[in-house]
Parts: sequence; C-alpha cells; structure tokens
Amino acid sequence: MKNLKEHLVIICVFILLTIFFTYPLIANLCQAQVGPRGKGDQLLNLWIISWDNHIISRNPLKLFQANINYPSSNSFAFTEPLLSIALATVPLKLVTSNPVAGYNLLLILSFALCGYTLYLLVKYLTGNRLAAFVAGVFYAFLPYHFSILPKPQESFYFLLPLFVLLFFRYFEIGRVSYLVGWAAVLFIQGLASPIQGAIFFIPVGLFLIWRISAPDRGQNLKPILYTLLASLLCLLLLLPLVLPYLHLEGNKPKEELDPPTEVRNAAKPRYYISALEQNYLYGSLGFKEREIGEGVSLFPGFLGLILGAAGFLLIFSNRGDMDASEERKNRRTRGRTIYFVALGLLSFILCLGPHPRGYYNFIYRAIHYLPPYRLINSPLRYHLLVVFSLSVMVGYGGSFLHEILKKRWSLPLANFALSAISLLLVLELLPVNIPLVKVTTASAIPQAYLDISQMEDLVLVEAPMPSPGECFIFEDPLNFQWEDKEEEAPFREREAAYLSTFHWKHILNGRGDYQPIFYRRLLLEMEAFPSARTLSFLQGAGVDYILLRRSRLPEHARESVYKSLAEFPGLSLERCYPDGLSLYRFDRVEPTTFDQLEINLFCPSKMEPGVEFSAGLVYTNPTARPLVNPIENKQYVNIFWIGESGEKVKEERVSFFLPIMIDCGEGAVTPLELKPPSREGNYRLLVEATDGPLAGSFGGANINVAHNPTEEEEEVNKGALTFAGDANHVLTLNPSEPFSLTVKAENQGNRVWRRKISKLTQSVTIKASWQRHGPWEEWEEQLGLLPSDIAPSQAFQFPICLQAPQIEGEYTLRLALFSSEEGRFGREIKIRVRVIRP
Repeated sequence: MKNLKEHLVIICVFILLTIFFTYPLIANLCQAQVGPRGKGDQLLNLWIISWDNHIISRNPLKLFQANINYPSSNSFAFTEPLLSIALATVPLKLVTSNPVAGYNLLLILSFALCGYTLYLLVKYLTGNRLAAFVAGVFYAFLPYHFSILPKPQESFYFLLPLFVLLFFRYFEIGRVSYLVGWAAVLFIQGLASPIQGAIFFIPVGLFLIWRISAPDRGQNLKPILYTLLASLLCLLLLLPLVLPYLHLEGNKPKEELDPPTEVRNAAKPRYYISALEQNYLYGSLGFKEREIGEGVSLFPGFLGLILGAAGFLLIFSNRGDMDASEERKNRRTRGRTIYFVALGLLSFILCLGPHPRGYYNFIYRAIHYLPPYRLINSPLRYHLLVVFSLSVMVGYGGSFLHEILKKRWSLPLANFALSAISLLLVLELLPVNIPLVKVTTASAIPQAYLDISQMEDLVLVEAPMPSPGECFIFEDPLNFQWEDKEEEAPFREREAAYLSTFHWKHILNGRGDYQPIFYRRLLLEMEAFPSARTLSFLQGAGVDYILLRRSRLPEHARESVYKSLAEFPGLSLERCYPDGLSLYRFDRVEPTTFDQLEINLFCPSKMEPGVEFSAGLVYTNPTARPLVNPIENKQYVNIFWIGESGEKVKEERVSFFLPIMIDCGEGAVTPLELKPPSREGNYRLLVEATDGPLAGSFGGANINVAHNPTEEEEEVNKGALTFAGDANHVLTLNPSEPFSLTVKAENQGNRVWRRKISKLTQSVTIKASWQRHGPWEEWEEQLGLLPSDIAPSQAFQFPICLQAPQIEGEYTLRLALFSSEEGRFGREIKIRVRVIRP
C-alpha cells in the first residue's frame, strides 16, 4: 500500500507539472491542439487515430486501405499507424464525446508517464527517489520533447524507460514475467510506430553486446536466447503491420531508395544551441529560437548538462574504504554508467546522418542496410536515445551529488539541495504561452460535409490544392524533391484529411509522411485548376465531386474560375453553400487505357560492351480523352538479347513507372536502364511485359555492341533539333499548365548522347527557356529529357514534358540542345506562347 501511494503521488505530481508546462491547453481541451498553425501534424494525427478506431470496429483487414490519397493503394502506409495510441483514446473519447479532448488528455497523460517511467528506472538504478524525480522532470519536459510534440509516434516516448527497466530486471532476477512485460511493451510500441520499435532495439543490441562481453557471460546465455525468441515472436506478430511499409519502400523510385544517402533532418551543430521560441530565458541569452513542431530544438539546458557530467564522474569514482559488497555495487554502477554513456554516444553518431560535414559515417550506413532501419529517413529520430541516456545520467549525477552532500553535511541538506535543483530545472525548462491550433469539432462542421456523409460511396477532391515549389523536369514519374510554395500547404491538406472523418468518403487530398507518385502529379496538374486539362484529369481519375473552397481562390480570378467550371462538359453545380463552399458533380466517363496508346521502343543503335545505357518506351495518346493512370506499382519487363545466330545471349528483368497523365494528342516517355552483353556483336533487343497494363511485346531494335576505336578523333557534340508542329502557330496555355511538345533530335556528331543526368557521365537534354514580352523580361528554365541514349547518325522524334509559367502574358519559348559540359549547341527553336486564363 505504501508503494502504491508513492506511485500515485508521483504520477499526480507529474500530471500537475504537465498542466503547468502545457498551459493554456487545459483551458482549450475540447477545441485546440498544441503546435503552430501550418507546421505540425496535429490534424493528421487526429485523422490517423479516427481512421484506426473507425476501421478496426468495422473491417480491420482493410486498415491500410485508407480513404485519403485516392487512388493510391495502401495509403495508410504513408503515415505511421498509432494503433496502440488510438486504442488508448477510446475510453477517453467515450468519457468526453470529443476526439480532440480525448487526444489532449492522452497527451497530458503521456507527459506524466514519461516522467514517471524514468523515475522508476532511475530509482531502480540508483535507489534515490529525489534523484529519480529530478531525472523524470528533465526527461519529461526538456525542449526536445516540446519540439516533437505534434508527432505522437515520437513524443509519446514514455515506454522506453519501462522497456529498458524490464530488460534490466529480467537479466538480474531471471523472472519470466519481466520478459513477458518487456515483450508486451515492445509489441505496444510496434503497434504505435514500427519505426520507433526498431529504434528500441538499439539499446537492446548494445545491452546484449555488453552482457556477452562480461566475465560472467556464461550465465547470460539462457536469458539472451529467451530474449531473441521473444523478439522474434513480437516481429512475427507485427509482420502484417510492417509488410505494407516494406512494400512501399521497395516500390519507391530509385532516387529515393537509398536511406543512407537520401535523408532529411540530420543533426546539425546549430540545432544543439537551439531553444524553444517560448523559452524566454534562453532566447534572451542569444540561443537560436525554434518553434514547437520543428523537431530541432536539441539544447537540453545547462542544469541537465551539469548533472549529466556529474553522473559521468561515477565511472572514475573508486574509494579505497569500501568493503566487498560495496565494491561489487560500485562496479555494477560503473558498468551501467558506461552502458548509458555508450548508448548516448552511439545514438549521437546516428543523429548526424550518413555524411556529417562531408565525412563518411560508417555506423549510420551499416545499421541502415538492415530492413527495419531503411524506413528511417530522419536521423534526428535517434535523438530520443540521446535524450534518454542523458536523462539517466542526470539521475546518476543527482544521486552522486546527493550522496556527497549527505556524507559531508547532512541528509536534510542533501534533500533540500536536490529539491532546489528540481525547482530550478522546472524554471529553466518552462515554456510560456504554448501555441494552440483551433480544431473544427462536430458542432461547427460545415453543412457540405454533412451532406456528403449522406451520399453513397463517392470520390471527392477539395480544391484548390497547394502548389509544389519550382522544379525543372516534369517527366513522369515526378521523382524530384520539392517544397511547397505556400507555408500552410501541409496544414490545408491535413485539414482536408481530418474533415473527411465526418463522412469517410475517398478523397484525393491528404498529406502523410510520404507523398505517392500519383499525388505528386496531381499537385502539378492542379496548379492550372480549373483548366480543361485539369478537370479532364480529375474526371479520368474517377472523381465524382469537387468541393470548391471559394475563399482560397485569388479574388481577381474567381469569376474566370466559376466560368470555366460552368462551361466544362459533364460538370454541374450541385449546391452553393453560404459558408464559402461549393459542391460540383462530374458525370462518369469511360477511361482511356494503355492498350489504346501507341507505344514504341527507342534505344541507341550502338553501345559499348557491358556499359549501362538508357532505352525508353515512348507513348502517344491518339484518343479524344486523356489517359489517367492510377497504378503506382512498378511495371516489370523482360529484356532479351538475341545474337546473330538467333540464340538468347542474355536475359534481364528491369522495372519502371508508367506515366500518370497523357493528354489527348500528347506523349510521354518512360526510361529503361539496360546493360548490353560483354561480348561484341550485332544483337536484337526484345522487350516483353508478362503482366500489368503493358502485358505483351513491344517489338525490338537492332544494336551494335562494339568498342570505340582508340585512334578515333576527339569526340564532339553536334546535332539538330526541330519542332514537329507548326512553329508559327501561337500556342495558348493556362498559367502553370503542364503540357508536352513533340520534337525531333538528330545526333550529327561522333559522341553518344546520354539521356541519364549524372555527375559521372556527360548528358544531353533539351533546355527550354521562357522569355516574357513586355516592359521587362522574365526568364524561367526547364529541361526536357531524351527518350533514350542516341548514337551518332541517329534521329528520334519524341515528346518532352514542360510547364507553362505561372504569370499570364506573351512568351517566346526557346528550345535548344544542351550538353552538361559544353552548354547549348545546334540550332535553336522559337515558339510563341500565350499564357492566359480562360
């Protein structure tokens, strides 16, 4: 009973501290969330939790077939599942009848549990309650926790101390119940976030290495074996949850498949002197200020660092007046201290990413070749382990200080000193005026969403959508990395996802942690909304309704938008709402399919043996309707190299992504990266798809595989570029409208033109420059890619994908061949373009 009272008191104290630290959240429990508007995941988290509870109660097998990012499959894999967090909100939601209040109550409880679970761990390690409380305060309320607050998969980290505590207890006592509890914690964490569950294995792996290297390692073999079996069981139970994420990882474009090099949010030196904007103490001292939600406020405060350094001194403490039992206890303490210091240093190295300041990070790259860790593209997620290790060291430092004061002075003075440190720590870490975001609740839901909820199954898009930032290559798939032009773009898309919880219809909107290929193309096409091309794209994608937010339209363009929507055939106004929303309905149309397209194989006529080259499939849409392709899975084809005598010399299997959008009369290209046989000769190249939309053969091409003569004259680029259309015709486009032009390129030199843009080899592209007419000239440059490598004396006619400028006006579009080494060459094409709203 005494221990129960102690635990209840500690939890209640941490709850009160949480209310104090997160004020004014408690006063806005039912209508707001923590975080700055437009920069956090607050509404996305509400959608995730609502989807979990919605689908689990109806059809758990369709968990990953979420309603956002239609028509992408397994769209729930674009976020983290938060399943255990969602289940924890159910009783809170039943009590409050408000999902926002339920989530906020769980948030407050998670803070308190962070402090409480670390209190339990440090109390076990040191036997000192006051030191454990100081460490719990530091762990629960340090700036990093507030910095990641809008991300519950990271900020609900109270399970980590409990996870390590149960592990320590199991190896010390050997009781199976501790192992069962440890496995249960791991399983619960895996349900919330498989990525965070993978991070939990790092302290386990380090602990096992420590125990195996210990002098009494023979006694540890049995618990190690049981630990591995328990881990395997957890992995098997979590496998159905992990497989969609691994499938998504394997289906990503090649440019995004290498987590050791393609990362975001690696730790930088300035992050370690970054404090929260709400912490006025460190802001006034000149520390860089960061907002809640940015996840980069890594400065822990001075008191934490001082206490952590004091804990580090335990490694070197060794008094000569200790008896045998005290010596054993001191050795054990030193061993544990070294373990937590090593864990902190290892995690710090992982935080730095694959190439900190240009250096090769072997540890990061080694661990990221393991499948679970390939999913982690933000090295800062490892900072949780740094925080955890430092918090334990704060506990050791507090205990060390308490022990010294108690022996040199008195126990009351030692208790007073640690109590004073707790108070100073609270004052040092305390943020003021936590920012809140107002959330639309059921009582204020717009009528349009209630009307949609009463309709049969449908597909909806909310327009206008955010605009992606500037890019230069517009070829499908859009593998480029882009930033939003609008600061609140993620918030708007996540708000659309959250509002969909009031009707649960399929929507094209939604912004998780990963943007699928179809969504990227959608954003590009929606920049020209409501052009005829954009509306045709939406209709071809199976959209039934457009929910137009009139307040988000530029005031000068509203009348033209209404006119374009009214004039588009097959689109009608269903209802206009007084709160700024309008609902439009599409008529269903028969989609264009790939078997209606003209598809040709392009490849160079000559290549060197064993040297990788680019071929390409060129698609042309001769139909009266656009092709809109919802299939994002890789298309696989078999490549056969047939020798002069008819024998099959080589066979390989390659993959590519199909084009997402080909408007009527336009074209697109998908590249094939191939490698010819190592033996010289004349070959027939055959391409065959055994499944998917392209099932069948694409004919073949003849390729001469031979070495270039060493005595050949110096290689030069020389060529001609011509326009396949009427260069005197004025092309009329909508602002920001994507389109394709057909050009013909002839290689008149003696160097193979490489399609693939690479730092290692020279490439040739089509450079497009937009020159605006008027009192001033505005230039914008874009690139069109070749359909394949082009050998000397070869000529290909093919489409290039471009995008019209955002600003209306008269333009001259200049097209020229461009070498990455020599710049522009050959004759330039000039096309007159008028960019105007209809």
